[in-house]
Amino acid sequence: MLVPTVRTNLGKTAFKHAAPTAWNNVQKELKLSDGITMGEFRSILKDREHDTIGRSPRNRQNGNQLRPLGGLMIPVCCVVEHAGGGAAGECEGHGDRHAEFVLVHKDVLFTQLVETALSALGYSHSSAAQASGIIKVGRWKPMPVHFLTDAPEATVADMLLDVYHMVTLRIILHRSAW
Repeated sequence: MLVPTVRTNLGKTAFKHAAPTAWNNVQKELKLSDGITMGEFRSILKDREHDTIGRSPRNRQNGNQLRPLGGLMIPVCCVVEHAGGGAAGECEGHGDRHAEFVLVHKDVLFTQLVETALSALGYSHSSAAQASGIIKVGRWKPMPVHFLTDAPEATVADMLLDVYHMVTLRIILHRSAW
């Protein structure tokens, strides 16, 4: 989808820029080699909703097979920050910062959310292992991810499915992680 150019960071948040960007990112996240139409996307979703075991895979107009999504994906708004290394005058949270939506499979353990999101954004495993995450739901006070549940088997769907549209995951990369 064609993304209109904008001159400011505020312009990047406008629907006319954010919507095509998100659509293009969905296709990248699903690792589709070429763009798909909305009709093809709907048919993939339809295949996902119905059990496709025993049915023959459908083909695109160009002859390639449609791949099912493999389960429910939950969009998570991630803000990644590079924290200061603790040197005099540096303050945690200052430095490079960027925001992006990530699709996270509903069955990912909630304790692995930060690592999964960073991996989807292209960060190394070592960076993800040393990062910390803070969840903010709407206007509520932000809380560290590890404070939100004691249940080790809790999934992303268990924790975020009903509120994903109001959730921001702030990920802080510590200097030693990059």
